[in-house]
Amino acid sequence: MADKDEEEKRKQFKEDFFPNVLEPALTRLEKRLTEKQWFVGDKLTWADFIISLGFGHVKERKPEVFEKFPAVAGHIEKVRELPKIKEWIKRRPVTPY
Repeated sequence: MADKDEEEKRKQFKEDFFPNVLEPALTRLEKRLTEKQWFVGDKLTWADFIISLGFGHVKERKPEVFEKFPAVAGHIEKVRELPKIKEWIKRRPVTPY
């Protein structure tokens, strides 16, 4: 039963969530992050942290999604490589979310 549920989740992601929700959002982010170093203005903001955190979780589980979005993938890594963020990532508790 669990395999069927997992297969159904994969199918829903591939046929519904990715093309209708995730891909359009990543397309807009890709354009924005290709034109600018940071998401808002000329310096790091909370928006950059939120993008890196949220899409970073997706990237950890489905890295292939970001093959068409190198600016977004690079942005995620750029934020994660900031010294204090990198240190926090090493120390943070491991959770399912």
